[in-house]
Amino acid sequence: MKVRQVLCSLLCSLLLGATCAGNDLSKRKLGKKKPIDEVGFSWMEGTWYSCASRRLFNLNGEVSRIERKDCSGSALLDVNLLENDDANHVDLKFGWPERCVGLGLSERSCPELPLPDGCDDIVNEHISGWVSRPGFTGVEGTFYGTASFDPTKQDEMTFYADHSVYLEIDDNGKCNLASTQAAGVEDLDEATCRRGNPAGSMMYCDFHIQEVRRSSGMIFTTSLTYALVLVKDINDCSYCEQ
Repeated sequence: MKVRQVLCSLLCSLLLGATCAGNDLSKRKLGKKKPIDEVGFSWMEGTWYSCASRRLFNLNGEVSRIERKDCSGSALLDVNLLENDDANHVDLKFGWPERCVGLGLSERSCPELPLPDGCDDIVNEHISGWVSRPGFTGVEGTFYGTASFDPTKQDEMTFYADHSVYLEIDDNGKCNLASTQAAGVEDLDEATCRRGNPAGSMMYCDFHIQEVRRSSGMIFTTSLTYALVLVKDINDCSYCEQ
């Protein structure tokens, strides 16, 4: 019996890098990694501020605007975990400017500063990062994503959106939140966000947004591409130091 145990121990050492406690190898306890679907994306939840951004804006196939901003500190993203979930399903709210004419808004309906009373609450809750610009309004899309089972993608998530809302001034001079009506030929808006550091306090996001609008018998096609560096605390933004 002792000879058998010695042989078993030698076999374990050679093949498994460990010794046998007995002659039943099935009882050997192997270390287990945490299942992928238990890792979760709770680090992503919260408000994210712009540390650095690049934006490319196309109108009807022509580049109309290229922008680069560092250390703006604007609150650009609000990320929430879906309720009663294991932190693997996320919704993300992202705001961007869009031409009022493309949404069929008249000059009177296009919001400009100073905004009417009561607008601040709507802007703060629904139009993240909106900054007034003549001829533009704020649009916000809600993107949804789910965690991949791919082990190489446990620090990133891809999001999609097919619905958005925008700010307008109604006939009574009050702020109103209206829904966009997709033309039916748009691609889904898409975003990919990836953890930027082990602490989860920095994140890289890339957005592609396509909008097709019909207004006054004309068709407007816009394409927005964003590259963002986001932080939960603007004091952690290295671009502010450059």
